[in-house]
Amino acid sequence: MAASNGPVVWLLTSPLHVVASGRLDLVRYRTADGRTITLPTQYARTDGRIVIVVGRPAEKRWWRHFRTTAPAEICLRRRWHAVELGVVHDPARRDALVAAYLARFPRAASAVRDAVVLDGRLDPITAS
Repeated sequence: MAASNGPVVWLLTSPLHVVASGRLDLVRYRTADGRTITLPTQYARTDGRIVIVVGRPAEKRWWRHFRTTAPAEICLRRRWHAVELGVVHDPARRDALVAAYLARFPRAASAVRDAVVLDGRLDPITAS
């Protein structure tokens, strides 16, 4: 976990989460060298799937871990869920997922054009 994300991670896993955030949660994954990365993220849900849109992807590296489908966990309302996230390459599938994301975040329309879209099916797990 990056040091600057510590207060955000604490807040989003605390009981104050409901007051502080209706639109922000956490994604956590393990790198090839065994480090655990935890980042705040916005998401949308559609048909039992999670959709994460990574705006300005050239300025970020974390999403590259998911160029091929990889395991991760996402904390939704203080509960961790297993998810296999992967970059969406199919244009029609990407458009459908972006539409679901924009239904939740309509002001993000200008940010999704060149964004990377991650998609995965949710499964509840025990928090670790």
